[in-house]
Amino acid sequence: MLTSIQTLKIRLGIELFETSDDPLLTMLLKHVSARFAAECNRQFECAADVPFEFRANETMVTPERPPIESVSAFHLKRTEAEGWMAQTDVEYLLRRNAA
Repeated sequence: MLTSIQTLKIRLGIELFETSDDPLLTMLLKHVSARFAAECNRQFECAADVPFEFRANETMVTPERPPIESVSAFHLKRTEAEGWMAQTDVEYLLRRNAA
């Protein structure tokens, strides 16, 4: 979800201890978050340890979940039999679009 139920209640001026509308507010928050993500064609929730696969011949990689906070490893798969092999000393550059 894009925000928490507590933040939504504060924004709407609803007391935090008032829980009678929590199921409705949670449902609406989930719906609006999903619709917003669909309209923008991306995911906004922060996630840790999310793998991203791309073709090795791509020179510009566009991740599905920007922004990227850090890159911990690169792996390369040459064949299914070998599987994923960790790559060392990989040079990469993270930059914002120059739009």
